[in-house]
Amino acid sequence: MTGGYLVDEDGNKYYNEFGIEEKWCVCCGRCVDNCPMRCIQIKGSAAEIDYSVCNMCAYCMGLCPTGAIGYNRKVIIEYANHE
Repeated sequence: MTGGYLVDEDGNKYYNEFGIEEKWCVCCGRCVDNCPMRCIQIKGSAAEIDYSVCNMCAYCMGLCPTGAIGYNRKVIIEYANHE
């Protein structure tokens, strides 16, 4: 990790975002019932994290039976200049 971000093999700067992959969430409620910060709710067809309360402890990751919760989104901060 460099300066708070990662760099991939193409030179793109990115970070991995913590969150819930909606298509994998089965709304079992384990994360909702066990979150120490009480920052997760079922909304619609998936659980949703209130990031204003979440402290990124990742306790919910270990509870999720489908692996829907985690650092599973690559967010590009800056694309490498390929001239």
